[in-house]
Amino acid sequence: MHYTDERNKTVGIAMQTKKTVLIIEDDPSQQEIYSLTLQRDGYNTIVRGDAHSGLRWLEQILPDVIMLDVMLPEISGIEMLELIRKNPNGKDVPIIIATASSDVSEVMLAPFNVYRLLRKPILPRMLLEAINELFR
Repeated sequence: MHYTDERNKTVGIAMQTKKTVLIIEDDPSQQEIYSLTLQRDGYNTIVRGDAHSGLRWLEQILPDVIMLDVMLPEISGIEMLELIRKNPNGKDVPIIIATASSDVSEVMLAPFNVYRLLRKPILPRMLLEAINELFR
């Protein structure tokens, strides 16, 4: 089975053997930092810039983890969490929340069984530590 990335390039069979991280982040520079950091450490990444395309992609694959920005255009992070958890491919997937907002707390995220809350700016080693810890 082949998958396509956001630029419609074939990703190929290798995607099935590596852990896949679905990154839903609207900032292109953050997308690139997160994706390159994870790819260098052996992860496959799928990057989406808005909630709707992230949800459409979630219909096609079962990622090993979702990295979700809270401040997305059109849909709030909390609404997005609700939609992910209602989706059969997202109901049990670990979610890492990325936010610069001080209004978002672990208590607020508790009903959604969020794996980790990371505050922006997120250093590459912080991201890798969180994801590598998840798969130990």
